[in-house]
Amino acid sequence: MSEEILEVRDTLHQLLKTKTSIEYTVQTVQAGLRYLRADIRLKLLELPRLPVDAQELTGWVSTFVLVLQACQQAPRVKDETACSWLYLTIVYAMRQRSPTPDSVGFLSVACSSLSVLFDLDAARLRPVILSNATFFKTLVYLWTTPTGNRDAVLMELTDRGNCPFVGLFLKVLESKDARDAFFRYLLSLSPHDAVPECIIWALARRAEDCIEPSYSNVSTTRRNRFFTQLVSILVALSATMLAKTASKESMENSCKEQIPALLLLFELAFTGNSRTVSNIGDLVSGGFLSALMVITRNVRALPTGVEDVINSFGPYTAYPGILTLVLEAYPDPAQFAEGYMGSRWKAFKDVVMYNVSNTGVLDTSKLDLCDNLVCKRKVRAAKQDAMKCSGCSSVVYCSVNCQREDWNRFHREECARARADRLLRVSEQRCYRHQDRLFQLTLFEAHFNDVVDDLPQKHKAFRPGFGTNDILPVISFLELKIEAAVEPIIDCKWTSYQREYLQDHLKPRHEALVEEYRTTKNRSMRLAQAEFVFSRDCYVTLTAKFLKRGDSFEAVTCVYRYATRPKIEPVRRSTVRMQFPQ
Repeated sequence: MSEEILEVRDTLHQLLKTKTSIEYTVQTVQAGLRYLRADIRLKLLELPRLPVDAQELTGWVSTFVLVLQACQQAPRVKDETACSWLYLTIVYAMRQRSPTPDSVGFLSVACSSLSVLFDLDAARLRPVILSNATFFKTLVYLWTTPTGNRDAVLMELTDRGNCPFVGLFLKVLESKDARDAFFRYLLSLSPHDAVPECIIWALARRAEDCIEPSYSNVSTTRRNRFFTQLVSILVALSATMLAKTASKESMENSCKEQIPALLLLFELAFTGNSRTVSNIGDLVSGGFLSALMVITRNVRALPTGVEDVINSFGPYTAYPGILTLVLEAYPDPAQFAEGYMGSRWKAFKDVVMYNVSNTGVLDTSKLDLCDNLVCKRKVRAAKQDAMKCSGCSSVVYCSVNCQREDWNRFHREECARARADRLLRVSEQRCYRHQDRLFQLTLFEAHFNDVVDDLPQKHKAFRPGFGTNDILPVISFLELKIEAAVEPIIDCKWTSYQREYLQDHLKPRHEALVEEYRTTKNRSMRLAQAEFVFSRDCYVTLTAKFLKRGDSFEAVTCVYRYATRPKIEPVRRSTVRMQFPQ
């Protein structure tokens, strides 16, 4: 070893032992890189005869941190030098006969460093990094080599930092040029390598783990963010797998291989049922529907699970955020009714197109809502922006007078508990937004006007002798087949039909709305209820007051509640089947 290398090595070791803050100079870093480059080149030549030196790898990791800090403080360090050093060290770590905790830790730091280099000067560094096949080998190395230390090092879930491997993977997939280069690398692999499949299943297992509440030291927000990142990677890789199989002779058999991974991915979205709406949005934005469409168009005999996915997915298009993402991917929803699963997709298409007819409410940020049960508005003002309660943000009003009236009547007692409930739900990304309520109230209003004329005749056989104010129309949006039914108003209690409503502080408000309807002499007033899916075991109910305005009814106020699904659905409804406009 030359005297220059020995001198620089001693300098680096001295720097690593120093606990005080040091001002790293460009010259020091460049000298260190020269030493590392020369030293690693020597070891690469002698690698077949060299044993694995875990202590030396640990020292390299520390040196890596030193260089990374220097690059951040002195951006003038040449990118070619840094990339050359990264390349040589990664090659050395990967050419070991078996992974060790130290080599896994080394690659962890390498991934973190590459992420930082991406951020330092993306325009110059990305072409250098992406032109090297070893970079992509690093991305798949730990997912295709079994080791008990992999997850513990690279997939850590702590509030102190992000997973470096996932962070680097996301940077690659967010960049079109990097994504294309990575996909070309995957497609160039031999068919027996099955690298994309290995990555998908490893990520899926980790996604399943991160949802479990057993991570007591990890915040819910951190787990949710981590799950979102994993979903983005999973969907992108699923699309890659489909692109890879497109060149095979049997497209149908190739698509069948992807079905288990896609079903698992959808199941994971529902496993974290406290934030299912957010998870479904992540799936749509990641291209899940596109992958599912390719499969349903090319596989004749699909498993039942695929039909269940389509059936479960449809009701979530009643959320404006999800509907917007669907329309961005498929501006013409009629495309869903194609292929071997056209009959099942047709029901999905009908729901989407009916919801699209009410997308006008998405064109404005104004919240045309009022939670004052005795709001005296003669007509909803389309340009009126509702005011949220500054204490809890869980209720909105059209005017100061309405806010004052509702405060004195209900909200003074509700505000503190509503604030605690909403803050918890917002932090866990499982909050029902006012924009969601406005859009769903618009859907509710449209469906109610479609069936309101038929309800009095339909309910007579169900409840003879009951008048209009004795029944409660209930419209269910929980499945693809939207149905309207009637229930006796006397049963419209806080807990009825084995339901459990989760916000007890809203009980006085809801009971007052029901009692007003029962005792009113206003023949132009109607009360109705809608049910919208929220998660696998929970849904949202809207109990709305309608007033006759011209030839149709208009929803003027409503009470929204979270409810658990009944385990046994009793027979209690007179059903009116909804008809979608063609």
